[in-house]
Amino acid sequence: MKVRLKVFPPFSNSSYPGEVFLEVNEDITVLELLHVAAGKGLLKLDRVVKCSDGECSLGEGVVVLVNARNVEDLAGLKTKLSEGDRVAVMPVAGGG
Repeated sequence: MKVRLKVFPPFSNSSYPGEVFLEVNEDITVLELLHVAAGKGLLKLDRVVKCSDGECSLGEGVVVLVNARNVEDLAGLKTKLSEGDRVAVMPVAGGG
């Protein structure tokens, strides 16, 4: 299946927030997608995900959206993806 991934600096491996379509396995999770993207050189996994004792979580200051919804409001990094999903990896934006 295909999913769309957009990675923003400082988590991308370039200064341009590139958007790519990735062909991935059915029932892939957000965490698995991030590993695939890192393997293709699209993102800096160590800046996005922190793992300890077999458990992984988002790094500090990282937001991951699936179809404009924060994964923290879904199933976190275990959120399953579907055909055509849009995934964005971006820094937390402050505002007031």
